Amino acid sequence: MEISVSQQAAVFLLAVAFGFVLGALYDIFRIIRIAVKCGTVSVFLQDLLFFTICALLTFLYIFYTNSGDVRFFIILGEFFGAILYICSVGALVMRISAKIVEVIKRIVKFLCNIISKPFILFALFLKRHLSIFHKFLKKWLKIFFCYLKIKIFSYNKYIKQFFVKKKKNKDEVSVKTPIKESVRKRI
Repeated sequence: MEISVSQQAAVFLLAVAFGFVLGALYDIFRIIRIAVKCGTVSVFLQDLLFFTICALLTFLYIFYTNSGDVRFFIILGEFFGAILYICSVGALVMRISAKIVEVIKRIVKFLCNIISKPFILFALFLKRHLSIFHKFLKKWLKIFFCYLKIKIFSYNKYIKQFFVKKKKNKDEVSVKTPIKESVRKRI
């Protein structure tokens, strides 16, 4: 299908405007990189996503404006539009967005400090008072376990005395041992 020069000029100017929009779309990815530190793999994936979106949008643009006929001047117009955006408005947008991202980071940091401050103070309070309680508890548990150990030890002696059978010598006559007076007092 043949199109006139005036139609080609209109499609070219629309391609320049479309390239301008694609440049603005790329700035969104650049702002994300400023806001969040990205590694090389992440940058690669972001660029791959951007170029996939650009290819799809370019295909749709060519299909809509030129009935699917790929013309070199359309791709060239998009390229010039993107370069025009990056060199003019893009530089200003990036400077402003870098400052806005910095302000937002400061606000978020300030809010996180305000929100986390009561929890930090409560944790310090617990640490201080629980350490005092821990010392007190440790002292009383030590006393309790010493008392318990004495009781268990004395009961063990009592149990051994009555329930453990002694070996009998052939010469001895078996006689029951009487309960010791000290054990009776404990019972």
